[in-house]
Amino acid sequence: MRLSVDGASVGFDAGNGHVHDLRVAGARGEIAPLHRAHWVGQGGLPPDLPPVEERLEGDFLCAPFGAHGQAGVPPHGWPANSAWHVTEAAGGHLSARLDRLAQGARVEKRLRLVPGQPALYQTHGVSGGQGRLSVAHHPMFRLSPGDRVRLSPKRLFLTPPSPLEPGRNWLCCPARSEDPAHFPGLRGPVDLSRYPEETGHEDFAVAVEGAGRRFGWTALLRLQAGDLILILKDAAVLPLTMLWWSNGGRDRAPWSGRHLGVLGVEDGCAAPGGLSLTAEGLPEGLDLAPGRTHRLRHAILAAPLPAGWSDVTNVEPVAQGLRVTADGGQDLVLPFDSGFFDG
Repeated sequence: MRLSVDGASVGFDAGNGHVHDLRVAGARGEIAPLHRAHWVGQGGLPPDLPPVEERLEGDFLCAPFGAHGQAGVPPHGWPANSAWHVTEAAGGHLSARLDRLAQGARVEKRLRLVPGQPALYQTHGVSGGQGRLSVAHHPMFRLSPGDRVRLSPKRLFLTPPSPLEPGRNWLCCPARSEDPAHFPGLRGPVDLSRYPEETGHEDFAVAVEGAGRRFGWTALLRLQAGDLILILKDAAVLPLTMLWWSNGGRDRAPWSGRHLGVLGVEDGCAAPGGLSLTAEGLPEGLDLAPGRTHRLRHAILAAPLPAGWSDVTNVEPVAQGLRVTADGGQDLVLPFDSGFFDG
């Protein structure tokens, strides 16, 4: 299923809830920022591969996020592994409902494209249920060595107690730092704000949003591709930005050491990788209850990178749209629904 408007289009797989193949018109041609694993659509995959990995691409909602801890629930939960029922699809709008319950909660998805805007808007409603449910978006992007990764002000960066792939990590685990440019690494400080030159590693780090912030952002400056990718979130609901570097560090099939140059930017509310964040004053999931609905708002934008830009210092909604500021003080204003995160 595909949504299309003037200047943008995106695919939706109702079989597993994955949003994929976002395409945005640019002055030098289309920008397609979302990653698709090299094995998607190929035969010969391991028979026990969960659907979320079998068709690993684009973005999907994880609920629960990461290790499920529930008997019979696949990794990243049913929203990323099972069917959705599309209730409305017209032009740039799509609404769908997860056929299963997530920890007793009903999950609804709304996608929206607006003519002339380089943005994909996503809203998830999580209603009812019981207990605490960890959640996260899981968009993946292909980056090149030296590409820049810039984040809204964070108060802390952490790694989990154990690496994703022991012996194939370049970040120390566990470790913490307030400076992403000097994070503890096995061979000295690592700059998390640049995609690494080296390959053969798999790493994961958690960035905690600055205290009191409602609007969070990640800017990917893909210098070789010549474009700028922005990932926006409601930081009051999704206080974590979890970064996953998948860069040739998994040798088992279907990864086979070939899953290179990928960065996951996973905005969520969770306790990832065994980390306990209650000491930091953070919720570790959504508190579910009958009659209660949580709204998760998230957006992805893509635009040509202005000439001479090598850094981004701020991103903020303004009356005219979304203002992006470079390190030299130059501004770029993109068409955007500036009230999206207010609803």
